[in-house]
Amino acid sequence: MDFAVFVTSPRTPWIQRLLRSPEVQLVEARYTTSLARVLPFTAEVLLPSRVLDFQRHIPKEDLKVLGVATSLVVTPDAHPAIKHILLSKSLEIIEGQPVLGTLGQFPSRRLIHYPLDPEALRYFEYGPTILRRYLPYWLANLVERFWVILLPLMTIIIPVLGFGPATFEWSMRRRIYRWYTELATIEGAAEQAETEQDLLKLLKMLDDLQARVKRVHVTLPFRRELYALRTHIAFVAQGIRLGGRLETQRSLVGHDPPPSD
Repeated sequence: MDFAVFVTSPRTPWIQRLLRSPEVQLVEARYTTSLARVLPFTAEVLLPSRVLDFQRHIPKEDLKVLGVATSLVVTPDAHPAIKHILLSKSLEIIEGQPVLGTLGQFPSRRLIHYPLDPEALRYFEYGPTILRRYLPYWLANLVERFWVILLPLMTIIIPVLGFGPATFEWSMRRRIYRWYTELATIEGAAEQAETEQDLLKLLKMLDDLQARVKRVHVTLPFRRELYALRTHIAFVAQGIRLGGRLETQRSLVGHDPPPSD
């Protein structure tokens, strides 16, 4: 007995002619359950009686056949645009067969023998993007690539934008507060001064410090702190002057009063 095996749709015209030929008989495949488990790209398919041709009773009884999935294969270096077009068209063309009970099941990520392409995996999980549904492919692809680049940049830009005002504020305050170290040094030296010459030298240093501070430029919100610094310098200078006079008064009081006539 001669026999033949075809991997094609039961709706194919020449398959239909063979099924209606009295010399050809459709037979059931053996070991379909085992083969479907061994071969990942196959599935056991039940053809109910009369499903191929109801009037001619084809098949005359329920038959089990082996369904073979058709794989759409591309090379690893295929352009993403080609992959997208193939996937989109496959949704329109390869929907499954109502006769085989697979309508709406294809294209599918099941029953495949080759590794699934990342573009196909994303397509099966999320479907076509909104941009690709309504925009030309080249424009949608351009916008999507722009977002792919923009999102990582935003993770860097946003912290930088938030860090910018803080950095600017730190820069302004640094122009002011760095002088307090020198002011504190002069004030400490004044407490240790022993002669009037030492005090005059410190006052000269304060005048020089005040002149340098006057040349500092800050924005308007920080002018108050700059004026406070200049006030503090003047306050220390005044304290040195008053302290020098107080010390002089104490020395005069410490002497014996002049003798009276």
